[in-house]
Amino acid sequence: EKAAGKSMSVRVDVTLNTLTMMADQYAAYMQGSDLEQIRKGQSVLGNFKSELPAESPVITLMAEESDASAPAISGIIYGVANAFSNNLIGTEDVLTITGEPLEHRELKIVDYFLPGFIAAFIMTNGIIGATSTISEYRRDGQVKRLAATPLPKTYWILGNILQQTVLAFILTGAMIMLGWIIFGVKLIPDLYALSLIFVGAVAFCAVGMVLGGIIKDVEAANGAGNAIAFPMMFLSGAFWPIEQMPDYLQSVAKVLPLHYFHDGLIQIMIYENPAQSVNAFFVLGGFAVVFILVAIKVTKWKEL
Repeated sequence: EKAAGKSMSVRVDVTLNTLTMMADQYAAYMQGSDLEQIRKGQSVLGNFKSELPAESPVITLMAEESDASAPAISGIIYGVANAFSNNLIGTEDVLTITGEPLEHRELKIVDYFLPGFIAAFIMTNGIIGATSTISEYRRDGQVKRLAATPLPKTYWILGNILQQTVLAFILTGAMIMLGWIIFGVKLIPDLYALSLIFVGAVAFCAVGMVLGGIIKDVEAANGAGNAIAFPMMFLSGAFWPIEQMPDYLQSVAKVLPLHYFHDGLIQIMIYENPAQSVNAFFVLGGFAVVFILVAIKVTKWKEL
């Protein structure tokens, strides 16, 4: 009874406010008799409202202090009661809420680290592995003998990059398989991730080819590869978010190709949003083209 009385009081308020707005804003356009009727209606409604209950009904929810579900139940009751009151007043819904099922993937902590491990592994294999391989070829005289054959220098460089790229795929697959067996890793690279891994492997292998073509001493070449690979590994955000780094280190990270490689894999494998990895493809693709051209330029085929 109190709920119905309070609802009627609210309905009278709505009508009174409407009449007041009409009288205030449109009095200049109305005839005197019409305005007088509005005034009389306001007076009648005002008297009628004074006879209605002014207090809202109170619902008491009895619950233990430790009951964590009490706030949720209170919210449900509040929503149902107000919906009932709105129906009594005669208002219409102005908002329609629809729902869709939320897709949820149960990933383990190690799954979130997997893109970083893949990116760092591809980078180190490309820079350090390619550098040491080319250095060994030069020390053993294999490159010098190949220079005497009809094999073009460009084909030899591209062949070595392709070889290291295939090796990177094989070792990455072995790493993911071990992670699946030992840690229960659930992430499996899809076509987009494999494409990005290919571009990244080519890019970093090209860096190794440049180092192997410039530095003749094997130990010095390996040292140069380590000096480039390990700082990049820890500064690019592959193992922890770059937001945790100082501002100046964040600026350094954003110019490193490994940062874009890792971020692209995150977008594809974790967030399942390949469109956000376009920058990674462009950066690594441009990086690969530039360093392949540099490797062709610095590798002195005849003098080896």
